[in-house]
Amino acid sequence: MRSAVAYLLALLALFAAGCLADDANQKILVVGDSLSAGLGLAPGESWVSLLQNRLSEEGYGHTVVNASISGDTTGGGLRRLPRALEIHRPGIV
Repeated sequence: MRSAVAYLLALLALFAAGCLADDANQKILVVGDSLSAGLGLAPGESWVSLLQNRLSEEGYGHTVVNASISGDTTGGGLRRLPRALEIHRPGIV
């Protein structure tokens, strides 16, 4: 079972790397709750900020847009998603 999970994770990583390599200037839209918004963390310490930093360090030209709101619910995120897609036109959500 563990080897199957490891295989799937490796496959997902390869797929994600291929997606990132396709368009160096894509936007990545993150829609989430307080975990994605970075509630209680210093600016630049949320996982979304760390993702942007890592992509930049690795030479990817992607821009990560954080449309997360602390306390948001799945329903709230779904209601906000169409407008966020219209505004930001991301290649990856």
